[in-house]
Amino acid sequence: TGKMEKLIQKIAKQNFVDTDITVFWSGKSLADTVTKGECFDIIYLDIEMAIKDGVDTAKAIRRIDANVLIIYVTNHESFAKKVFEVSAFRFITKPIDYEIFRKYFMDAKRKIMHYPEYFQYQYNKISYRVPINKILYFQSDKRVTYIVTDTGNEKCYGKLNEIEKRLVEYGVYF
Repeated sequence: TGKMEKLIQKIAKQNFVDTDITVFWSGKSLADTVTKGECFDIIYLDIEMAIKDGVDTAKAIRRIDANVLIIYVTNHESFAKKVFEVSAFRFITKPIDYEIFRKYFMDAKRKIMHYPEYFQYQYNKISYRVPINKILYFQSDKRVTYIVTDTGNEKCYGKLNEIEKRLVEYGVYF
């Protein structure tokens, strides 16, 4: 595992944050994965990446997902202005300072928890999530609730009033 992956795991463990980390070695493979519908809460990007650099990768990601938090980690301070074009959340220069890395991770966690971009749910013991801005409405049929989006329906277990209560806690109303 890489240094950043170890840092994320360490900080997440210390702060009781569940993480699921995916590492991409090329900007193109990351952009392709997002284009196929994979959702991430945070993406750490370097400017120097194989096939597609970090700025072009972020532009491709932003065409699909305007909400993911992008944190640049790079040697190239000269690119700081360019990353604002893709609404970067933070910018970290190498060598990585642990305290700054930890602070930015926790800032991102707080933002995600206070303003969730995704509705997370379980169905058949598998966790899923759907962007909140893609949900048109919820519909209940006995014990199954349907999440109706502009591209189709998803199923989850839960009562409508419980789902509504959970969403209202985050300031999301339907």
